[in-house]
Amino acid sequence: MADGNMMIKIAIGTALGGGFLSTFSKASSAVRNLDSTAGKATTNIAKMSLTMRALSQSYKAGIISASTYSNATSKIRTPLAIA
Repeated sequence: MADGNMMIKIAIGTALGGGFLSTFSKASSAVRNLDSTAGKATTNIAKMSLTMRALSQSYKAGIISASTYSNATSKIRTPLAIA
């Protein structure tokens, strides 16, 4: 009986093996892609934060006008959808 169960397990494993391998390979690739995308987004957000900080400092120091500050911050905030 044990040999019969083992043969059934092997048959099922063989039938499903290719599908599982393909599925997990695609999932692994998707996770790597997501990780890369998240890393790029984090880098972009950090750059935008530095730019916003520099703009604020320049405005407070009187280096740029209120109009310039407003225009620059609106261009930075638009892609982020920040009101």
